[in-house]
Amino acid sequence: MNVVKIKLRDGSREIELEGPRADVDALLKTWWQDEPFEHSASGNSDKPGAPKPASRRPPSSRAGSPRSTSHGKAPPFDPQPIVNRMRDHPDFQIWEEKVLHQRNAIKKIKLVAWFSKEPQTTGEFHAILQGLGVKANQGNVSNSVKAAISDFLQDGTRTRGAVVRYKLTSNAEKEFGAWLKKNE
Repeated sequence: MNVVKIKLRDGSREIELEGPRADVDALLKTWWQDEPFEHSASGNSDKPGAPKPASRRPPSSRAGSPRSTSHGKAPPFDPQPIVNRMRDHPDFQIWEEKVLHQRNAIKKIKLVAWFSKEPQTTGEFHAILQGLGVKANQGNVSNSVKAAISDFLQDGTRTRGAVVRYKLTSNAEKEFGAWLKKNE
């Protein structure tokens, strides 16, 4: 006589059976018919018909962390209104020659921050610069802001995946404005 002892768990259900194999198979077919049966992944082939372990993952350790709740996803950003305002500005030609057509990435970012007067993410700086026809890599924009972080106010901590907005400090805003007006 083939005696089989089996204990199965699936989510909130659990069953433990011991008896002749034919009886165990009949009970499993009756009560667990909607579940596919396979040998367990752990190699316990002495438990015929054992379902695969549940594929549920434990809750993320970051769930509820300040990073995921305080910033969340940023709403869609349209750079075109800022781009249009900048292009319509009477000093735009000067800005192009003095800032946008030069190699200094941080000055391009500071120009956008200085002009918009509202906090922006590095992705938004990147989108505005691209709208102005300036080639800029988003990683370079982020690294440039990081290198000149003392010139920016930020609304959160710089961590991977967090949405952080940057604005020029009042001192950096004054200095940049004075530099732009110098030798116009």
